Amino acid sequence: MRYIGLKDGGGEILLPAPAELRFDSAEDAPADGFRGVFPLAGGCGTLAGLRVEDAAGGVRFLGTADMQRQTVSGGETALRLTCRSLAGPLLDSEPEPQTYEYPNLATIFARHIRPYGLTAFLGDARIFRGPLRVAKGMSEWQAAALFCKTYLRTAPRVRGTVFDATGIARGKPILLDNAAGVKYFRAELRLRRCELLTEIWTPTAEGSYAPAAADAGSVALGVRRKRCLAAGSSADAEELLRAADRRSFAVLADCPGYPRTEVGAPAELRDPTLGTFAGLTVAEVACAGGPDGVRTRYTMRKG
Repeated sequence: MRYIGLKDGGGEILLPAPAELRFDSAEDAPADGFRGVFPLAGGCGTLAGLRVEDAAGGVRFLGTADMQRQTVSGGETALRLTCRSLAGPLLDSEPEPQTYEYPNLATIFARHIRPYGLTAFLGDARIFRGPLRVAKGMSEWQAAALFCKTYLRTAPRVRGTVFDATGIARGKPILLDNAAGVKYFRAELRLRRCELLTEIWTPTAEGSYAPAAADAGSVALGVRRKRCLAAGSSADAEELLRAADRRSFAVLADCPGYPRTEVGAPAELRDPTLGTFAGLTVAEVACAGGPDGVRTRYTMRKG
């Protein structure tokens, strides 16, 4: 990996390999995160961002430098960086409240995304019939994500400088198998029945509540757990049940080396003790490095 510090105005500085690093990416977190400690021979000046490239020149991380600390102790200099991908500024910034009568992805991108450093978008560019209301207190990310959820039925991701609203997984499929795939040194099956829901109820016009969705699978397991939505809630009852079921099951694998794929990629684990789990997707990627080397943890959930 190559670590390149980005300066205001376009300058760059090649940083040494970090003595410590941490990279996190998750399906429910719009911004990927990076933390690193870099041993320096001298000063590096003020950095605005960080780009991480693999051996082939592919960009593995691109983001802003949210925090920078440079310390000198015992004749040694260390640079500590805390960074987020370019989704970070979208989470921090608040748009002007407004209503779009005929929203489209190009307009949403131009007004809510491009001003923060992203250069292109991917996704359906049709014009839709609104209204789409951007309310006071929303972030720029929430405004853009609301458009994608409402009209495109997708969850957007920031990939480098591109706002991807296609909903298509970009990572390579990964097979975790010590006999015939990517090797791992630890695997875990995690079941959380406490996450399961059996019923979602919604308020009626008469002021009472009525069932809106039920999960027969959870009932068959002997689970009884009901939720009642607040009046005026826009939540999708079926989607709430699916999300609860997804949270209740996870397969984790710890592998040596840097990440081989990204969030959203198809995944499968084959373990002689735990069993075979196919049809999964990568929900989280966490990479950590230090004196003992680099390792990556994949958290996989039902697709």
